[in-house]
Amino acid sequence: MGSAAAALCLAIGAAVGGATPPAWHAVAFVNDSLSHGVLGDNLLSLNEAILLHNGQLAFAQLSLAEQQQLSLIPGTGTTTDVTWIDIDGTNTPVITIQQDLTPVLDTPFGLLIKGFGDRPVLDFSGPGLLHGLRAPANSLVLQDLVLAGGPYGIDVTQTDVSGQAGVVLTNVRIEGQATFGLRVTALQQNAVGRVILERCDFANVPTAITLDESGPGRTSIFEAHEVTIAGGAVGCDAVLGVGGNTRYTFDRVTIAATLRGIRLQRPSGANRQAYLEGSFVRVRAANCVAIAGHATGLTWALLHLWDLHSTTNGLALQLGAVGDALFGEVTECTLDGAVGIGAGAAPFPLALSNLRCKNGAVTLATSAVQALTVSATRFDNCAVTTTGSGPIVLTTCCALASSLTGTAAAPLQCTDSFVPNGAFVQSAQPAAVAQLGSMSITPEDVAVGTTMQFAADLPPGMLGLFALGFTDPSPSLLGAPFQVYFDLATYVIVPGAYVLQQSFVWSVPNNSAFIGLDLFAHLVVLPGAGMQAPWLQLPPGRRFVLQ
Repeated sequence: MGSAAAALCLAIGAAVGGATPPAWHAVAFVNDSLSHGVLGDNLLSLNEAILLHNGQLAFAQLSLAEQQQLSLIPGTGTTTDVTWIDIDGTNTPVITIQQDLTPVLDTPFGLLIKGFGDRPVLDFSGPGLLHGLRAPANSLVLQDLVLAGGPYGIDVTQTDVSGQAGVVLTNVRIEGQATFGLRVTALQQNAVGRVILERCDFANVPTAITLDESGPGRTSIFEAHEVTIAGGAVGCDAVLGVGGNTRYTFDRVTIAATLRGIRLQRPSGANRQAYLEGSFVRVRAANCVAIAGHATGLTWALLHLWDLHSTTNGLALQLGAVGDALFGEVTECTLDGAVGIGAGAAPFPLALSNLRCKNGAVTLATSAVQALTVSATRFDNCAVTTTGSGPIVLTTCCALASSLTGTAAAPLQCTDSFVPNGAFVQSAQPAAVAQLGSMSITPEDVAVGTTMQFAADLPPGMLGLFALGFTDPSPSLLGAPFQVYFDLATYVIVPGAYVLQQSFVWSVPNNSAFIGLDLFAHLVVLPGAGMQAPWLQLPPGRRFVLQ
C-alpha cells in the first residue's frame, strides 16, 4: 500500500506541473481521535504528525507505540521526515481539534494529508479556536477529508511554488466555517502560484474561496473541477495584481450563493494578463459572475455552457467594460438577469454565439478597432443597448418582448434576425417570424426516484427533439457551430416531437446505482414545413447529476 500511495503522490506532483521531489520519506499514520493528544502515549496525534513534518519534533521524543505509527516509504532512504499523514476514517472517523493546530511549515518536500476508508472529519467546532488549518507553505495536498466548523477552513500563504505542488484539494468537503472555506494569499513578486481543486464541495460557509494574488509580476493558475458551493454568501472571489499572467479554469462548477457567485477583481493598475476558461458552470446568486478587464492587460475569455441566473433580477454576467482588452468567445450560455459585455482595446475579436439572454438589461460595447459579433442569440424580455465607439453585429438573432437601441457611434447592425425597430438599429434581410428555440429542465437538481421535466420553448412553426446522454467534458464539434456536450456513443432520443411550450416528464428510476450519473440534455430544433429558420439548432442544453 505504501509504495502504491507513494506513486500516487508522485503522479499528483507531475499532474500539477511541479518538479518531482527526490524523496517522500515517511508516512505518519494518525490514530488519535484528539488533535494534540499526549506526547509519549500509545497514539499518534495529528498535531504531533505536523510537528514531525515541520522538524519541530524529533523521532526519539515519541513513545515506541507512536514510533510504530511511522513507516518509511520504500525507496526513499532512511530518514523519518514526515511528508505524508494518513488517517483511517474507518478506525478514526472524527478528530476533535482541541486547540489551534501548529501551522504546516514550508519544506522542500511538502505535505500530503490523506484520509482513506471513510472520509475522516477534522472537527474544528470546539470552543476557543482562533484558526483552522494554517499552511504558510508552497506544497500542501489534502485528499479525502472533511473539515467541519471553526473560524475558517484552510488558510494558505504561498510565496513561490516553482517545483512544488501548490495547494491541491481532492475530494475534500469544507462545511460550517464562520468566515471562509479556503483562502490563498500570494503576494511575493515575480513568483509562481498554483491552486487545484478536484471533486470538492463547500457547504454553509459565508465565503467559500478567496484568492489574493495581487503581488506584482506573478504567474499563477487556479483550477476548479467538479466543485460544488452552496449555503453561503460568496462563491469565489479573486484579486489580480500588476504584471504577470494568470489562468482560471472552471469545469463542472455549481454555485448557489445569496450574494455573489464568481468575481475577478482588478484594483487600480492591475494589468495582469488573464486567461479565463470554463464549461458546465451553473451559478445561482443575486450577482452571478463579474470579470474585470483592463485597458492594456489582455483578458482572454472562453466560456461554454455557463448557466447564470440572478435570484434577485440583478447581475447575471459582467464581462469586461467599454475600452477593455477583452477577447475570445462566449457560447451556449443562458443568462437570466442583467448582462454587460465590454471590449474595444484587444487586437482580436470577441464573439458571442448561441446565447439565451432573459429578463434584464443587456449592454454591449466595443470600438472601431475590435469586432464584437453576436450570432444565433435570443433575447427574451431584455432591453439591449450599446456603448463604445464601434458597431455591434448581430446575425440570425431573435428578440421577443425586447427592445434594441444603438447609438450613432455604436449602431446595432442586424442580418437575418427577428428584431424590433429601434434607434440606430440597422436590419438587413430581416426574419419574418421568431426563429430560435430554448429549453429548460425542472428541477435543476434531480434525485433518483423522482420525476423531472424537459420543457421546450419554441416559436410557432418549429419542432424539437430531446436527446439525453452522459456528459462529455470535451464537446464534439459536428461542423461549426454545432457542439454536442454528451458522449455521442451513448445517448438516447426521447420519443416524440415537441412544439411550443410542450414538455416531457421522465420518471428517474429509484435505483441507488444511478446516483452520481452525470447527464446532459440537448434540444434538437428543426424548422417545420414552410418555416424560414436555421435548418438545425442546438440551443444551450442542460447538465445535471443524479442525486
